Amino acid sequence: MAQARLTDAMRQRDGAISTQVLGEFFHTVVIKRKPMPASEAVEIINALRAGLSVAGITVELVMDAIAIHQRHQLRY
Repeated sequence: MAQARLTDAMRQRDGAISTQVLGEFFHTVVIKRKPMPASEAVEIINALRAGLSVAGITVELVMDAIAIHQRHQLRY
């Protein structure tokens, strides 16, 4: 289900992903669990970049996420 939602967001170009998530994806699939070579991970990251807006992580964004966590008891 998550993969379908991601695919839809990429097709409709109305989704976003953070630089942190891209970095964590690369680390998990190439370094930590090693299910794919770096070149394949880079292809996936480039596809994500092409279909989604990429947001950089700033101190302000981190503080906003913390405030949302505190206000709504959501996981951060």
